[in-house]
Amino acid sequence: MEYRIIICDDEKLHRDILVEHIEGYFADRTSEYEIIQASSGEEALGYGGIDTVDITFLDIELGDIEGIELSKRLKEVNDDALIVFVTSYPDYMSEAFKQFAFNYIMKPINDRRFRQVMDKATDIIKGRKDPDSEKFYNVIKDNSMTSIPYNDIVFIGKDKNDLIIILGNNYFKLRGSFRKVEREIDMDFFLRCHKSYIINKKKIINKKGDYLTLAGYSKEIPIGDLYRENVLKEISKIKERGKR
Repeated sequence: MEYRIIICDDEKLHRDILVEHIEGYFADRTSEYEIIQASSGEEALGYGGIDTVDITFLDIELGDIEGIELSKRLKEVNDDALIVFVTSYPDYMSEAFKQFAFNYIMKPINDRRFRQVMDKATDIIKGRKDPDSEKFYNVIKDNSMTSIPYNDIVFIGKDKNDLIIILGNNYFKLRGSFRKVEREIDMDFFLRCHKSYIINKKKIINKKGDYLTLAGYSKEIPIGDLYRENVLKEISKIKERGKR
């Protein structure tokens, strides 16, 4: 999943602060993102890909166009853009939400609040771009359940009597068997490539010899002889989709 984000603020310091928060938010995630900076409303509107922007962070008070007016004009071009107003003035908020603002953040920015807004925004965007992103694998460990989005799973590995679910920079370790996993998880989204690995099909980025490279994981994953044919079929499908 890739996110395109535009920051519009006439003060570079405030743009830099937002960039730091965005980079911090995505640091422990496998998603890709692009940040576009604009120092004025006209610069934001002049960005060639404005119709493809997912999230816009707008200062309420800009030098050339007020943020609320800018939000109206942005919505005319890109109605799907989620507009987040960033302001030091809470009095503007009632008017801001009349303009279909998705959310707002007060200055100085609180990181917890920022992450809450980003969590809501990315959930909406994932649902729009990838309906399958709403699928979850429910993991029960120590009498508690965790719902893991399919898109977060890089692979599920087997280590003796343990299962290891790799989520990029994080992982879950629990007792279980691949037979149980294959009963519980939708295998239309996953692929058994080895006796010790079930991988997320969407994470495959390269095959070299008897190994696969997966997005979000630095080591290569082996391909077992019994599973080679299915892996090759999946690689062919990926190549075919890339030609379209």
